Amino acid sequence: MLTFFRNRLFLAVTSGHFAVDVLNSTGPVLMAVLAKMLGLTYGQIGLALTLYTFAGSLSQPPFGWLADRFRGRPAMLAGLGVGWMALCLSIMAFQQSWALILPFFLLAPLGSGLFHPIGTSSAAEVNRARAGSATSVFFFCGQVGLALGPTIGGWLFNAAGSLGMLPLCALALLPAGLLLTAPAAPPAPAVASAPSRPAAVPGRPGQTTAPSVSGSNLSVDASDFPYTYYLRQLHAKVSERWRRPPLVATEQSSAVVYFEIDREGQIRGDPKIKQSSGNELYDQAALRAVVDAIPFPPLPREFPGQYLKVNFGFDPGLGKG
Repeated sequence: MLTFFRNRLFLAVTSGHFAVDVLNSTGPVLMAVLAKMLGLTYGQIGLALTLYTFAGSLSQPPFGWLADRFRGRPAMLAGLGVGWMALCLSIMAFQQSWALILPFFLLAPLGSGLFHPIGTSSAAEVNRARAGSATSVFFFCGQVGLALGPTIGGWLFNAAGSLGMLPLCALALLPAGLLLTAPAAPPAPAVASAPSRPAAVPGRPGQTTAPSVSGSNLSVDASDFPYTYYLRQLHAKVSERWRRPPLVATEQSSAVVYFEIDREGQIRGDPKIKQSSGNELYDQAALRAVVDAIPFPPLPREFPGQYLKVNFGFDPGLGKG
């Protein structure tokens, strides 16, 4: 599950969830500090907390609707939500009257309402094949924030009074910045995927093959992938690392290595020999060329899949000595 954090968008939404829920759980502690200073009644505190919860929960459906219509990078809206919470709670920390404390306290959870639907959907979209695992990590980070917020806030308020809220609000601006600059989630396929097919070996009809390169000893075949420029990059990167072992028995033998590239350019699992050359040294050299080429360029943003299946053919007749 730690591999999820290699994705910038996932790192942004999980750190944002931690920050939002630290602020959510610290806000009531701040209210208690101000109540002691201003002589507020238990009834006023209870009403404020009830309205705070309603504001955060009831605002989520309309903000979710808004996020669905915000094309491109809805994580930017989530970043604004985190920043809004930090702004409202920091202003509230300076107030000395109930008439000013309550409005800012009730405006703060609107940032939480804006963040949560976007954060949840973004976490799931980062890896649709493992959406359950991704969202569980997302919610775990939020729960850790809820658990730590009162303890951290209590220590800060004991040291600095209501102004102890300011360091927490300042730190919340870091995940807000990550969200504002996070990349878009990978696009979903426009239509339901057909049953998966095994990736074809080079030359089979309906496949995309990298253009030949002068002096190259490699051929690339990637299933259902029209982005030729990416295949050229892939072809060149592995070609530079391919070294044909000496004393190969026959120039008619060849090996095909199968591997899968995720959206960040990393390999899912280990590359495998799909078609053996019959020579173990040759097969191992082919595998080593692929491993040494990692990481590959990130997949094109327009490509709808979560990973790219690749069959890479190694022809000894064109190899380097």
